[in-house]
Amino acid sequence: AGNVSQPGSVTSADLLPPAQPTDLALADGVTFTGRGEPGATVQVRDAAGNLIGTGVVGADGLFSLTLSPAQANGEALDVRLVDADGNASAPLQFDAPDITPPEAVTNITVGADGLALSGRGEPGATVEVRDANGTVIGTGVVGANGTFLIDLNPAAQPGEQLSLVQTD
Repeated sequence: AGNVSQPGSVTSADLLPPAQPTDLALADGVTFTGRGEPGATVQVRDAAGNLIGTGVVGADGLFSLTLSPAQANGEALDVRLVDADGNASAPLQFDAPDITPPEAVTNITVGADGLALSGRGEPGATVEVRDANGTVIGTGVVGANGTFLIDLNPAAQPGEQLSLVQTD
């Protein structure tokens, strides 16, 4: 008969995942920023897989979201983008910066001859020993077991006040 129907339309499914996010930053442990596909949802998970932050990439390709709880001690985070069709980018690992200062050193003992000092601290941190005048008289690194032993030069004098600071 040769009769022609009205045109029909169909939209093919979007099966392509968004690219991984870029320019990630976490300056304060709470505000997480970066770039990604406009309109995509940003998902941030902790090492245990818990969702700790979510947001949407703006039309300008930028996002900013809040992490809860704060991540400020070198934690490994999993970041991905999910588009409107449910396609997820490959996960991207982001290590939170360590902005948490170490605790003060503990269990400090000065050797009887004043030539060495030992104690406990954060593994990998550097411990600096200063005399009463503020002069550095010893430096060392806390071992993996949390202990340190530092040679002092010159030797600490009996009754001398020393100050110790550790930096991670």
